[in-house]
Amino acid sequence: MKKIATLILLLISISHFGFCQSSIRDQVVEMSEVLGFIYGQKIFLESIKENFPELRNDATRAELKWELAFGKVEKELERRLREILEDSYADFETLSKQKLSEVATFDNISRSDAISYIETVNRRTEGDIEEQFKARVLMYHPDFIQYPHQELSRGYRNEFKSSGYEPKSKGIKLRIQYPASWKEEEGVRPNILFKAISENGEGTTSLNILIKDIAAELKTEMTDDEWKYFITDEGNRELADMIFTESALKEMMSELGLINPNFSEYSRLVIDGNPGAKISISAKIQRLEFEFPIYSNPYVIISKNYLVIATFATMGASVDEAKTEFEKFKPAINLMMNSMAILNRYE
Repeated sequence: MKKIATLILLLISISHFGFCQSSIRDQVVEMSEVLGFIYGQKIFLESIKENFPELRNDATRAELKWELAFGKVEKELERRLREILEDSYADFETLSKQKLSEVATFDNISRSDAISYIETVNRRTEGDIEEQFKARVLMYHPDFIQYPHQELSRGYRNEFKSSGYEPKSKGIKLRIQYPASWKEEEGVRPNILFKAISENGEGTTSLNILIKDIAAELKTEMTDDEWKYFITDEGNRELADMIFTESALKEMMSELGLINPNFSEYSRLVIDGNPGAKISISAKIQRLEFEFPIYSNPYVIISKNYLVIATFATMGASVDEAKTEFEKFKPAINLMMNSMAILNRYE
């Protein structure tokens, strides 16, 4: 099995052609790696069918399951590569096949290796894809590009848990699921507990979760009995009624340094039994001398002594473009927020 894994890594190393400028070349190399991974899997399954006739049916079933789940990824990658490489695509295809033929030797693969590999393909179909390929396979799936929520609903998801993230977690026990094609990144600012970006960190849509322990600000303004009441479910609801009004939320978000913010779609909601609210914002943000159009949905939640702000945002060439792209993610955002759990409230 180790040899199979080594060969697969060799199969993806189609990265020494000179058809493109560097930025486009990077895209071609990335897509070539994923395509090489898929082509390599096909070659191994065909070899198993040829060399182990008694395993032909098992290998065929594994191949069909993969094709049903991810066959569209292969076609999408080939389409994109043809579009980028144009007349050079034929040369690229020839070079790819040449490299595959150079490394694809199967003389020493045992029957147990073959059985193990079929099991590996079956696990991949269920989403247990090797980490270096998983996010990239998922991000090129046309269904998930057009309907991001399908990635979650089909079970291709990761889960973030705040345990082990002290001091940023401030003691909160929070968990949330997000698409497996998104890349988790460390939040630069001290209050950012979690950050994830679509398309394996290269996309325009992101999630940031900010945590604030409001005990320090509120306890000095209350008696002990008042404080004990406010961290109950009933007290949280009363506090939310005061600070999650539409005007208060607009004021809170206006302090984030947004340029010409426009607010819409304010609503109150409940997340895992915790009172909250959300609002839509179209604006621009400034980074150094540049301004970037953005459309976002901040969700604000109170749970005991914690204020949680989960912000989903999409950047675009214009605010309208950002909003259009954001609309695609709304069903996925609903699934992510419905998966959020704050366990402190049960203690």
